[in-house]
Amino acid sequence: MTRLFLRMYTPLPKREPIVSFPLELEAERVEFTTAKNAGFATLRVTFASERARRRVYEANGLTRAIAGVKGREHIELWAGRVVWEGQLTTVERDNGQPRSLDAEGYAVALQERLYRPGKANPAQLPAREIILAAARTVPFIVLHPNDIPGPTATYPVKDFHELPTRDVIEKLVQPGDGDGVAWSYYVWEGPRLVTVRHEEPGQPDYVATRYEERVTFTPMLTRVTVQYQLKDEAGNQGSMRTPQLVNTSLESDLGRQIERIVEAGTVTGLTASRYAAYLLGQHAGPLYSAKVGKNGLYGFGGRPVIPWLVRAGQWVQAGEEMYVIARTQFRDGELEVELGSPWPSEAELFRNLVSAVNRLQRRQLPLSGGRW
Repeated sequence: MTRLFLRMYTPLPKREPIVSFPLELEAERVEFTTAKNAGFATLRVTFASERARRRVYEANGLTRAIAGVKGREHIELWAGRVVWEGQLTTVERDNGQPRSLDAEGYAVALQERLYRPGKANPAQLPAREIILAAARTVPFIVLHPNDIPGPTATYPVKDFHELPTRDVIEKLVQPGDGDGVAWSYYVWEGPRLVTVRHEEPGQPDYVATRYEERVTFTPMLTRVTVQYQLKDEAGNQGSMRTPQLVNTSLESDLGRQIERIVEAGTVTGLTASRYAAYLLGQHAGPLYSAKVGKNGLYGFGGRPVIPWLVRAGQWVQAGEEMYVIARTQFRDGELEVELGSPWPSEAELFRNLVSAVNRLQRRQLPLSGGRW
């Protein structure tokens, strides 16, 4: 019988113990996810309604602990080691008894602080240096320089002034180093920030035995222009555009032009040009993805998989192809894995819509996050 432990602490950085409670998957429903460009993503625990279990909740202090939460409590899920951690966002109670709790990974906490580079900073820095500096605005995020190997492309520091730290990291990680190799970032236990260059390994972490494949052709673009606002020393803004970048090979294959002008907000020409090259590369062909059925993974060589230890960012071989894990979902003891480009759920589509509305309210562009 699988047993997980739910541990609750006061908010980071204090992390003082509140309660530790054993979860029974036959009684409590446990669902958590990991994702690219997040790490630990979401957690939901639904508690049992049976009177016997509620007496257990009261005896072990869970009822009292949930009644006293104030928000942002540090949550850990254990199975011999940390398998998920984040901060409390929502609790539900039924006549004073715990019904459920929700938590989010600490990548979201990176959105709570703004990056304000000091005046002594050089005008330009490698992306990894800006990422490290921006992440230091969140005092409880653990940073080791070796965990942030890149990207190393150089950017004007002022392009990221007073952006939320997570937006800074995403803007620097997504374009990578311009060599066609994708990067992503993760916040794992610690909470520790890492960036990863996704080069195909010689051997995958897992092999998929049951999976569905999907090819999406709609995102392809053959010509990209980025429109941006350039601010001079007097503070005046002028609208500028990068030269149009053309994927001649794709145009030849398709026999047509597919054009797009994309807004980037207030940035320098260098950052806008890098963004244009990134977009053209991202849309240079169809998106390939796969979805692994419940418990459809094995370790390389046929080893059994411990489902709660499978994480986004690891590699899976599905047929002839190798994919990066884009998202994992552990639910009620079973595992589902999405490979390549994630398949958005209805809830994720709604969250993306809410995020876009929030950005517009902050006078940010809904897709790029740039100021307007």
